[in-house]
Amino acid sequence: RFVDDLLKYALSTYPIEVVVSVGAGLDARPWRIDLPASLRWVEVDFQEILDYKDSVIGSETPKCRVERLTVDLNQAEDRHRIYSSVGDDPALMILEGILMYLPGNTVTALTAEWAAIRGPRYCLVDITSSEFTRRSRVSQLVAHVSSTTGLSGEQIYGLLEEKGWVTLERRSYVHDILKIAGARILKIMQAQAAAGRQAAPPLSDISGVYLIGQGAASS
Repeated sequence: RFVDDLLKYALSTYPIEVVVSVGAGLDARPWRIDLPASLRWVEVDFQEILDYKDSVIGSETPKCRVERLTVDLNQAEDRHRIYSSVGDDPALMILEGILMYLPGNTVTALTAEWAAIRGPRYCLVDITSSEFTRRSRVSQLVAHVSSTTGLSGEQIYGLLEEKGWVTLERRSYVHDILKIAGARILKIMQAQAAAGRQAAPPLSDISGVYLIGQGAASS
């Protein structure tokens, strides 16, 4: 929901011509969201995943132009094929649920390289603090697939600031979630309190989905 909302906001607010969905998986946004027909949507993933997606999607028609790239993000030459595909066009990169799994040096390279390319650059990225992850017990679910040299949410947040990325819009996992699922979340919090579990993270927690911009994109 938050990524959808910020994607629609970004496309209606900024002159974005290309969307790059990194680790696209079975993401069906080009098929289920009303997007400009002229928009280029580049799906990036491993070949076997893209092939499987083809078999699932079948003959369904996307709302925009969909292209696909087979890429290993840990390889510099593969990452640069993404950038070459985009060129100088104003572009948004979706990094949803992926940075926490990558090696730290790959995250550092990806965020720095994307920022350095000529032309307005945007990103949609989700960040989860260490405390939020621990309290929600997500760490137990992702530990076996995360890189041993991966970065924490706080480290990713600091890295983005260091590379000059500016927050344009944000949806918080702590307080914005109450606006869309307030009653259900409150019941969960009450149940956790009754079970003697810790309270929810503070409102200042960095966890959430961010729309960030670089250079001309942030002005």
